[in-house]
Amino acid sequence: AEKIQGMVMGREQLLRDVSHELRSPLARVKVAAAMLPDSRLRESVEGDVRELENLVGHLLERSRLEADAPLQESTFDWIEVVEEVMSRYSGHPPGVRWEGGKPPSIWIRADRDRIRTLIKNLLENASKFAAGALHPVEVRVGPELSLEIRDHGPGVGSEVAPLIFDPFQRGDPARVRNAQDSGGFGLGLDLARRIARAHGGDLILLPTPEGGGAAFRVILDSRRVSTKS
Repeated sequence: AEKIQGMVMGREQLLRDVSHELRSPLARVKVAAAMLPDSRLRESVEGDVRELENLVGHLLERSRLEADAPLQESTFDWIEVVEEVMSRYSGHPPGVRWEGGKPPSIWIRADRDRIRTLIKNLLENASKFAAGALHPVEVRVGPELSLEIRDHGPGVGSEVAPLIFDPFQRGDPARVRNAQDSGGFGLGLDLARRIARAHGGDLILLPTPEGGGAAFRVILDSRRVSTKS
């Protein structure tokens, strides 16, 4: 058991070290890409750099959560944070909307930046895999202190569902084929669940909704409900 624990800790330390070291060369590649004369080649390289930057950011945040880094808590309107993240996807197919209209404010005490990352990862995942859908991604307040995000893409197969939150698991091949890109690195849902659990809650995949697609529920500890400060 000690040997296995040492191997796991060594792997996580390696991921942290590599992630830190990648930042400088990525910055240099970004500067070099901006000087490329071919606009299509420049856009391609810059897109690859952004993808790698996202990977590095996810790995570092994952490491901080595993190390039980303290949450930077403040009191804020959860609905306004969700609305802010939703606005980034409103102009991109298939779009995103509140189901039943924007709900009233819900004031919570939590780590605002990490909650924003959690919502961003879920909406990015839903928008990517439902890019060709006729209906927008739907967001609604669920039971207790929860939020549900549903897309109208190809859904998640029963054989893949148990693995959907595993790091570097890119999910159902049908969803990947439907995505706008290669499917990413499979860290977004893993990180989102870690953030939810760091707040005493969880992130779960709901049963396939009527009409197909995939639906996730973010649950936060109900004790985090606060009054407006």
